[in-house]
Amino acid sequence: MIEASQQRQNVEDARLAALERYSVLDTPRERELDDIVAIAAQICGVPTALISLIDDKRQWFKAALGLELAETPREIAFCARAIEEETTMVIEDASQDDRFAANPLVTGDTHLRFYAGAQLRTPDGMNLGTLCVLDTVPRVLTADQRVALEALARQVMTHFELRRLLKQKHLDEARHRLVIDTALDYAIITTDLKGVIDSWSEGAARMFNRSAREVCGQPMAILFTPNDVAADIPVADLADALEQSRVFDERWHPRADGSLFWARCELMPLRNADQRAHGFLKIMQDRTIHRAAEKDLRESETRVRLALEAAELGAWEAHPGTGEVFGDTRTRELLGHASDGVIPFETFLDRVHAVDRAGLVASVEASFESGGQGKLDAEFRVDLPADEPVRWLRSRAQVIKRPGERHRLVGTVRDISAEKAAEEHRQLLTNELQHRVKNTLGVVQGIVSQSLRTVATPAEARDAITSRLSTLAHAHDLLTQTSWTAAPISAVIEGAVLAHCSEVGRVVISGPEVKLNARAALALSMALHELFTNAVKYGSMSNETGIINLSWTIVDGEGGETFELRWQERGGPSVEPPTRAGFGTRLTGSSLAGDLGGKGVVEYHPDGVRWSLSTNLMAISDTGASL
Repeated sequence: MIEASQQRQNVEDARLAALERYSVLDTPRERELDDIVAIAAQICGVPTALISLIDDKRQWFKAALGLELAETPREIAFCARAIEEETTMVIEDASQDDRFAANPLVTGDTHLRFYAGAQLRTPDGMNLGTLCVLDTVPRVLTADQRVALEALARQVMTHFELRRLLKQKHLDEARHRLVIDTALDYAIITTDLKGVIDSWSEGAARMFNRSAREVCGQPMAILFTPNDVAADIPVADLADALEQSRVFDERWHPRADGSLFWARCELMPLRNADQRAHGFLKIMQDRTIHRAAEKDLRESETRVRLALEAAELGAWEAHPGTGEVFGDTRTRELLGHASDGVIPFETFLDRVHAVDRAGLVASVEASFESGGQGKLDAEFRVDLPADEPVRWLRSRAQVIKRPGERHRLVGTVRDISAEKAAEEHRQLLTNELQHRVKNTLGVVQGIVSQSLRTVATPAEARDAITSRLSTLAHAHDLLTQTSWTAAPISAVIEGAVLAHCSEVGRVVISGPEVKLNARAALALSMALHELFTNAVKYGSMSNETGIINLSWTIVDGEGGETFELRWQERGGPSVEPPTRAGFGTRLTGSSLAGDLGGKGVVEYHPDGVRWSLSTNLMAISDTGASL
């Protein structure tokens, strides 16, 4: 038992010694390794990827995506268990795994569920750590994803080997060759001062599909595309390397079969002890997959941006823990913030209308409550300069929770001012319609009631009611054409004339155009109907020679402009005053006082009926009251 424990300790001591030889702990971040964790996360479809190195007390992250921590205690590290395995360790749902179900990373706020770690193994078999991917939801790692993760882990280890190689100045040739040939994911090439290839690593042979026998002794130009050769790129690179000591570039390179791959290249001069250059070292990394992923990412970002612009949406992100709000140009424009950069949450709240402020804060707090759906959907107004209309905004967002990160809100905002205005207009129209329907029903009820009082038979009642309702309907048609805002007096009178007289010249009309409001148009239509009906039955329209003069004027007075209308019949039978006042008499007389704001007077002269109306112009025009 004691012997086995000591053996494990010896293995661990050897592993820690190997980790120390690479001198990588607590070193700055490196772009190449950041790229690798980004590709690993994208390939596996997870938000978090790490390069984790395990020493005796902690796991330290050389590269991290989706995690702000630099290290965690070794006791809770999944990677500490993974380095004890021979193959990639995959945990599809940590909450269902007895080894990890009680781990604070699983039970705590980080809510870790999925983990897959490929070992970072030295050439002599020591596991220094892992390249791992994580998520807060259970996942399954496909066979292709596993192969890709392990290939990327080998690239990380090759990178460490190259770093160690470049720092050791006194390696013998055999050891140098061994390290170079283990860097299978890199092409390591040396040339003389003229750029003629004199060494070709195994990684170069695999990358170009060309053996050392094929390329050694050839100019480095054979590694470039014809277009680059025509542009003297190989020659310029050598000159730049001599001048600048080191040059970097990324470009397309041809394989033996003519296919192209995208590579990141580093070229530097090889110098003797006296610092005289005697050749060049070129290190190449195949980044075709990386380039495709970056292209996909850029295209995805472009699609999202175009979609937001097309929908007139602003995108934003809020960090309640720090009280910061990050918004794009559209968001800042909608909120009235002219400056770029971070918007403090208090500054943002100052822009929100005081009436809506408390409700918005409550909605944000509710979105972070445990047990909730983690969503925000809020409508609020923003305060703008006094000369600008009220602006209504609607914001929708989702709470993002990731291991090791503070919770944040990510969402969109859009201007709904037009929708709110339309909603208010619809409500106004609904109220107006209710008012008009109520009034119209009252008019219909009055027509029916008054008509029944003045007829002797059901047939007469039917005819009277039908005629009057037809006149009412015609007036409604006129008003509908102008959305019940106004009706020209000429249209009202012409409609009444055409309904009762087909002979040209028997009704003489004159007067200026006046736009009547809805209430006045209906009242005048009904009054003219009764006058025409009486004229057809008993008055000037009952014979072949009678005529009607219908005229109106506008007169200035101390109380404002007065509208005066006159109806005069001539050439009809001799007129005798009625023995009782019927519906028409009452309508053309006192009933107009309520609808037209004035008074109608009927006079029964022997030579013909005369009717006069006088009212304030404002009472009947379209600027006055409506129905």
